[in-house]
Amino acid sequence: KKKKKKKKKKKKKKTHGHMKIGVSVVYLDPKAGWVPGVVEDVTGFGEKTMVKIEGKKYGVDQVCEVMDKGVLGECPEDVMDLGMLHEGIVFCALRNVYLTGQCCTRLGKDIVIVVNPYTYKLPEGPLYDHKHYKKPPHHHPFSLARRAYKSLARASTSIVVTGESGAGKTETTKALLGYLSVKTGKEVRRRVMDAMLLLEVIGNAKTEKNDNSSRFGKYITLLFDGENHLKGAKLSTYLLEVSRVVSHGVLDRNFHVFYALLKGNEGIKTQLLGPDTRPQDFKCVNPGTTNLVRNVDDHENFKIITKSLNDLGVTHAVQITGFWSIVASIMHLLNITFRPAKRNDGSEVVDHVHVEKAATLLGVSPDGLLKTLTTTTMRAPGESEMITSGLSVVKAEATRNGIAKFLYKSLFDWVVSLVNEQLKPVGPVRSTTISLLDLFGFENFGENFLEQFLINYANESLQHHYNTQLFMAMTSACKAQSVSFKIAKHVSNAKCIDLIESRTGILRTLEDECALSGLKSSDSSYLEKLYASYTGPQGQRLNPYFNKPKVASEPWDFIVTHYAGDVRYKVTGSIEKNKHPVKDEVVKFLGSSGNEGTKRVVASNRSVSTTLLSREFKEELNNLLDVVAETETLWVRCVKPNTSKRPNLFEGDEVYRQLHCNGIVSTVKLLESGPQMTSFHTFTARYGCLYPPYTREASPRDQCLSIQHHLNIPQSDLQVGTLSDVFLTTAAYTKLTHLRESLKQNATDTLKRVYLGLLGRQEVFVEHAAREAIRLEEEKEAQLKRDEEAWTVVDNQRRKQEAFTAKQRAAGLKYASGRLATCARIEADRKAYYSKAHKQLSLWSRFVENDLTAWEGKEAQWSAKDAEADRIKAGIIKKHTETHQQRMDEIRQKAGEQAKLMETTKKREETVRRAAIEARKEQYRQRELLKKKEELRREEEAARRKALRDLKDSKLEADSEARYKQMLKKERAEKNSALRRETLAAQEEAYLQQQFRRKTRTASTGNTKQQWKTQQEIWSKMEVEEAQRYLSQGPQTDRVSPYASTIHRDVNETFGSYW
Repeated sequence: KKKKKKKKKKKKKKTHGHMKIGVSVVYLDPKAGWVPGVVEDVTGFGEKTMVKIEGKKYGVDQVCEVMDKGVLGECPEDVMDLGMLHEGIVFCALRNVYLTGQCCTRLGKDIVIVVNPYTYKLPEGPLYDHKHYKKPPHHHPFSLARRAYKSLARASTSIVVTGESGAGKTETTKALLGYLSVKTGKEVRRRVMDAMLLLEVIGNAKTEKNDNSSRFGKYITLLFDGENHLKGAKLSTYLLEVSRVVSHGVLDRNFHVFYALLKGNEGIKTQLLGPDTRPQDFKCVNPGTTNLVRNVDDHENFKIITKSLNDLGVTHAVQITGFWSIVASIMHLLNITFRPAKRNDGSEVVDHVHVEKAATLLGVSPDGLLKTLTTTTMRAPGESEMITSGLSVVKAEATRNGIAKFLYKSLFDWVVSLVNEQLKPVGPVRSTTISLLDLFGFENFGENFLEQFLINYANESLQHHYNTQLFMAMTSACKAQSVSFKIAKHVSNAKCIDLIESRTGILRTLEDECALSGLKSSDSSYLEKLYASYTGPQGQRLNPYFNKPKVASEPWDFIVTHYAGDVRYKVTGSIEKNKHPVKDEVVKFLGSSGNEGTKRVVASNRSVSTTLLSREFKEELNNLLDVVAETETLWVRCVKPNTSKRPNLFEGDEVYRQLHCNGIVSTVKLLESGPQMTSFHTFTARYGCLYPPYTREASPRDQCLSIQHHLNIPQSDLQVGTLSDVFLTTAAYTKLTHLRESLKQNATDTLKRVYLGLLGRQEVFVEHAAREAIRLEEEKEAQLKRDEEAWTVVDNQRRKQEAFTAKQRAAGLKYASGRLATCARIEADRKAYYSKAHKQLSLWSRFVENDLTAWEGKEAQWSAKDAEADRIKAGIIKKHTETHQQRMDEIRQKAGEQAKLMETTKKREETVRRAAIEARKEQYRQRELLKKKEELRREEEAARRKALRDLKDSKLEADSEARYKQMLKKERAEKNSALRRETLAAQEEAYLQQQFRRKTRTASTGNTKQQWKTQQEIWSKMEVEEAQRYLSQGPQTDRVSPYASTIHRDVNETFGSYW
């Protein structure tokens, strides 16, 4: 029995409430945020239930069961389309959207969540469908801008852009401005965008989280005409962080404008700051360890300021004496240091150089500025005269810092007034507008002061406005679509706002404390009053939104429970920060400046010396909320994916914290409290598979109703609206999801079964294909073998052909080499003959040289004889030449006669050819004659037959017919014999003519060839005889010396055969 009880207890531990082992869930990991997982074990009961996932235990509030596993991997354009609404589901969807590169998604109709991609700026887009552009996606911020633009005809719209520093609020606002200013003139659009750039340089600074962080809030109202063309704009700013001018963090920088002056025009810098100045010379820019920022170009910022001021109509002189002089004077003022005075309890300036430079730049006297910094005036009670007293070092520094902050605030307000003056519309405009609110996001740092408190107060008020708007929208949607759901009252943060702004609230207590004078007003007394109002004597909480730290690092802290969580604030310096930085006499002193630019800047300061910062901010915030409440409000929630400012890096803990600070988690909880709204299309697309009989031809509402009736879902859980949406509770969603999952599982099993069968058939097919492949391979090998044998035969033939070719080539080479050898041998013989002749000539020249002296006396006689011999020789040559010419003339004459003979032969052949042609013509005439005779015969035969028909009845018909036939036969025989004789005669004549032509042609050709051959033999014989006759005639022996005769004989013997 004990064993059975133990087993039963173990079975009970398997399930605890709604959580079961093996179900899919999302759980909250401290580092990665909400992560998908599977339940491994469940222990405990009720609120103490612990769920084990991946070896770690989590509470029930940190785990959410997921009905549909596919939801965790989707990248929806609208998170509401997932059907299941939970902060873990929203977190997973946002992570999927970011990691797939989309970076944007929706949460309902009015909220777009944008995750900063750190890779590009949001592009500008059109307001209307253009042939080069498309309609913006439903989940993009431009879709909100398009919706606002389309509703200009009926109502005003406000687009609120929120998020913490570095989330991309400024870039998103500029992109929306560019989108909304497309359908306008280029000049108006340029002025709007240039104004934004100018305000960025003056009001932005580098922080630890963002290189270009906006340190003020801005509300831009865009004004349109009747044709929806942008005509102008109006700009309002909120809560400029002037305290940054005096001090900022180690990893932060001051406003960009100070660094622009240091990196800008060298002449202006030298004129205002002095020669060879560096950032290290000024305390307001030196505390930051990073004076250069990667994504900020200070030199380009200087150009932007100069260009924008020129466009705003500010002259160069006013820019120097007004804008840049005030910036430089602030830098000099903050370099002034104080020390205790030696003569009184006051203070004195250590170095007067910066006092003089600051006074010169501001256009005031140095003594007056020195007196303003170190003394104060007050009226004693009951006295009419003013009393002047010295300021301590601490108060003097506070006065110096107050003047610097006042000057910078005045400069900022002056630039804003110039921008508003330039953006003022010309002509009539619509009463409806589009506004953009770029507001600082909820802040929760390690140390939070009055500035963070006011920022969070503004975000708390805006979240309250959104909660109210959403609750009213849900209620009105149910009424509009005739749905009777009872919506639970939303969790309001009105009590937290009452804690801040009520008569006994935190801000009112701070204002009362600031109203006290002297030692009665302090930060500690302010904190004690807060503790006394909202905590009991034992430290217990009297207000659920206010708490006292249990262990305070300093006794200056209090905790406020905001919609985004608990924030711990320090009251240190709250009294001084809340007061106006300067007194009236200081404002008057600065207003009396001799510089026109300084006067304009000081006069533009909107604040009054008696106005407190908290009161001023509260009034501006209330005015802003009133304006926003009168418009249709749309929201863009900007989220920063990581703190490293790198793309494709998603830090879960950082994003989870921002979802709380941005109000997305509270929005999800508010939406969970009421019924979920899903459009007809989404509902039928998601759950239509549960009811196959429904047809798409029916209306979407009828399809939704048929699904509800088919699945038997009661009206208390699901109701179909009359217009466009289906309202369903969590129970209806759970039932529909379970049915859909079971259907998906059945379909999966069917697919698996079909797939396994397909795999089996594929195996059989593969086996058959393998056998077929083997058979084809064998056939291929056999074919290759046959091809190889054929190629062998072809190769043998090719080799035989090559051998034969090589043999022929060798024979040709052998013949050529023989010819070359013969030529070489002939050349060698010629050279040997020349060598022998040369030797003989050398011998003759030696004999001539030896006998030259002996014959010197006879040289003239020999010369005469040689001349005579030459003359005789020339005569002989002339005679032989004339003879040769005569013979050649005779030859030419004979050749002419031969040509005439050939011409005569040609004429004879032509005559014969013409005779043959005439014979052919005669034959043709004979044939024509025979044809005519035949025709006559046929006509006579026809006449005879006719005559015979006429003589049919005659008695002599038979005898006449016989005689006539005999006579006709005889005539026919005679005609045939005559025709035969004529044909034979013509053929004989043609044959004789052909034989005659052939004999004539042969005779003439043979005679011509024989005559040419004979003539050539005659010419050859004549040339030989002439050459021999010429060689046989030598020089006369009786006309030369015996020695010359001997030489002539030797030459004949040597060269005779060669000649």
